[in-house]
Amino acid sequence: MVALLSWRPAAIAGVSERHGGPIDVGHPANITVIDPSQRWIVDPSALASNAVNTPYAGRELTGKTKHTIYRGTPTVIEGKVTR
Repeated sequence: MVALLSWRPAAIAGVSERHGGPIDVGHPANITVIDPSQRWIVDPSALASNAVNTPYAGRELTGKTKHTIYRGTPTVIEGKVTR
């Protein structure tokens, strides 16, 4: 599953030297940890994006990002952007 969603698309896009590889010592990690059972209501003003237009505003969704690590640096912790 990881190969289908990560390694192969990165290779096809020609970015496999920067993205989509396996987690390994000495290589910066790009990882997203999700809680697949968390239910939440989409609030456009609370999204990490600067854009607030979304077709999901006000809808209840299941599955939410808990943590994101980009190039080895945490960018989202417990659902909050760390900028």
